[in-house]
Amino acid sequence: MAVIPTARSTGAHGLRRETHRCADRPEAPARWERPALAAVLGVAALLYAWGMGHAAIHPYYSAAIRSMATSWRAFFFGGLDTSGSITLDKVPGAFRPDALSVWIFGPHTWAAALPHVIEGVLTVWLLHRIVRAWAGPFAALIAALTLTFTPVTVALNRATSPDTALTLLLVAAAGPVFPATRRGRTRQSPDVRRAAGRPG
Repeated sequence: MAVIPTARSTGAHGLRRETHRCADRPEAPARWERPALAAVLGVAALLYAWGMGHAAIHPYYSAAIRSMATSWRAFFFGGLDTSGSITLDKVPGAFRPDALSVWIFGPHTWAAALPHVIEGVLTVWLLHRIVRAWAGPFAALIAALTLTFTPVTVALNRATSPDTALTLLLVAAAGPVFPATRRGRTRQSPDVRRAAGRPG
């Protein structure tokens, strides 16, 4: 006679691990989700690229982009001149995609504005992924639509402003925050733990 094995109790820690494991598994997308996201990204690309040939090009930044596209020294240091003796007041990494685009496509207004359009669309897509993991597909779609149609977002993504790269990096940095807090794996320095009354 076969004996049915008794299930072993996993305890609170095991149950917590199972809950985290189930929560980490991505939910299968609904039938409407991918077409809806594609439509939002298409609208975002259309809004940000509209009139790209007459984008708002800042004369100070455009001079640096032109120099960075023609000199590797200026490209590395973010130089206003090809020798890199006068540098930008911003981090040069924000303008390196613009310089690469101008180097590839030539010194056109749309070539300098193209990386900002791409960064804006990537920000919308990344925000959708982050919010979907946190609050589900419907909330993610609302968040993506809200960011897409925010007037200041549209204005910034139509200009050669380093704020588009900053926004993309901030959204990317915010992504791991929720999973880390949910798992309780945020790292704190010993001084912070002692101040909170926790054992170091």
